[in-house]
Amino acid sequence: MGGSASTPPKPPLSEHSKQIAEEVKQHAVVLYTKDGCGYCVKAKNELYEDGIHYTEKNLNTMAKVVPNPQEYINGLMDLTRQRTTSIVIGIDPKHHMSVYPPTPTMSMMHGGAARKRANRPPNVGSRELNSQENEMLFQLVGPEAVSLTAAVVQLLKSDRGSWRVELQHGVISLVKDYAQRAYFLRIFDILEERVVWDFKLYKAFRAQSFPQCRKLLAFEQMENGDDGVVIGLNFFSEYETAEFKEHLDRRHAQERKSATPARPVVPVVMSSETSYIMIMF
Repeated sequence: MGGSASTPPKPPLSEHSKQIAEEVKQHAVVLYTKDGCGYCVKAKNELYEDGIHYTEKNLNTMAKVVPNPQEYINGLMDLTRQRTTSIVIGIDPKHHMSVYPPTPTMSMMHGGAARKRANRPPNVGSRELNSQENEMLFQLVGPEAVSLTAAVVQLLKSDRGSWRVELQHGVISLVKDYAQRAYFLRIFDILEERVVWDFKLYKAFRAQSFPQCRKLLAFEQMENGDDGVVIGLNFFSEYETAEFKEHLDRRHAQERKSATPARPVVPVVMSSETSYIMIMF
């Protein structure tokens, strides 16, 4: 009498639950999803935006390969005490497991800002710069952002059908800015240690490449092209042009996964002068 009720012991895990527990210990973060799940898309976007690498296990795909798919799902629910998909499981360095709701607070998962930074992708510099110059670039990018790729470019602008040089040369970086939760194209003067051009990527941003001018990427200055201005990036290296385009396309594809259909991209019309623009240093 007068004593507090004791907490009943948790039921023992099933064999499938134990199997799943061993599987997830091989990864830092595991996300269980299913087809057509809006919460799953939202969770993936949150993880991506916070730079957290994860392993996705799609239950629809797994149902085709595991011997007893329903028992596997029952084991997952038994292990996590969740009855929904979009289950996020985080494993700490000591292999302790934590389960988070469909839209997890990432600071909960990683113990604050310092641990979140540790999971961000590394800075990537330009192949045309030496290691010291790239370190200067990374210092300018700052601690709350990451350079996803970088290159040496000339900045061009066209508003009447022909290009003019806006900036003779600089180092451009595709910057993921965590403080502003946005992507930017930023051109730096690393010798003067300053940003000389800053462009926030708008929704459904696309850059166009040109077979006849492999070192050029172009895009509209405004989201709907209302001002008629086209920006051109004239790269020093053909390889860096392709690498930059790949990163921009990857970012666009990720955006489309959770976005409504965007308007068709209007092709950028180049004058005959475009092919003859060369970087001059």
